[in-house]
Amino acid sequence: MSAKAWFRATREMLGLTQQDVAEAADVRVMTVKRWERPGDPEPPADVIEWLEALSEAQRDTVDAAVSAVVSSVPLHGSAQLTYYRTQEQYDELGRDPGPVGMANANARMVAARLDAMGYTVGFVYPDDPGSIH
Repeated sequence: MSAKAWFRATREMLGLTQQDVAEAADVRVMTVKRWERPGDPEPPADVIEWLEALSEAQRDTVDAAVSAVVSSVPLHGSAQLTYYRTQEQYDELGRDPGPVGMANANARMVAARLDAMGYTVGFVYPDDPGSIH
């Protein structure tokens, strides 16, 4: 497996932009682009470890959200998931610190798992009338 392909795929699954990674790693965006480009230097071990830790946290978050729905909504029922429009909206209403892209990626993963289990899943913005967040 290519470390560069893994790096990019993991970053994108987490909902992180190259800018998000650059800020967290205290490097320029161009450096992150190089980490993903064949023939350029590999991402440093500490950044890979950070992505691995975020990936594990994402699995835990998604598992917890799916469990919460399964324990409170009958099978083949409907679940409403919050999706954020902007970083500002997420910062104002979000429960966890971090990039809005990661929160939305988590919601998409929850939706995919619930859908595969037979639930009907919808997305709402927090400021939609009648939304629960």
